[in-house]
Order: sequence, then structure tokens, then C-alpha cells
Amino acid sequence: ERLLGWDRNSIHELAHELSLGCMRSTIRSMKAASIKSAPNHLIDDLGKKVEEALNKVGLKVIGLDVEKIEVELGSSSPSSPEGVAEGE
Repeated sequence: ERLLGWDRNSIHELAHELSLGCMRSTIRSMKAASIKSAPNHLIDDLGKKVEEALNKVGLKVIGLDVEKIEVELGSSSPSSPEGVAEGE
């Protein structure tokens, strides 16, 4: 009901923006060293946050594709990867 009347592109854009917001939040909450040592922990946390955010608007996660994780150990937080979550 929440998305009733929305066109497909608008729904896709909303899902993409929610996913990016979750990605940024998840990355900010972790230190670069912990992401480098346990990248699966980052992916698990990201998956949970994306699923929760999309469920709130009536969408369901079908798949989450993380293409690349780059970590600079000299910084306090990792650089934000682009295109982390995308798909239909």
C-alpha cells in the first residue's frame, strides 16, 4: 500500500537511496581495521540494515551484491565504496 501508485523507476530510486544510506551508516559505525580483518561482518551488518529499511516501506531484499571493499588503514574510517548495493 505504501508504494501503490508509484512508478517502477521511483520505487527503484527509493530502494537505491535507502540502500546507500544503510551502507554509509554501517561503514561509519565500523573501524577500518575491523572491516579489513572481517569483511563478512560488514556485509552481514549491511544486509540486516538494508533488509530492515526496505521492509519498512514494503519492499523485500532479493539479493545484495557487494562488488568491492577498499580500506585505507591510515584513516579512521574506510572510504565509501560506490555501487555497493544495486539490483532489482
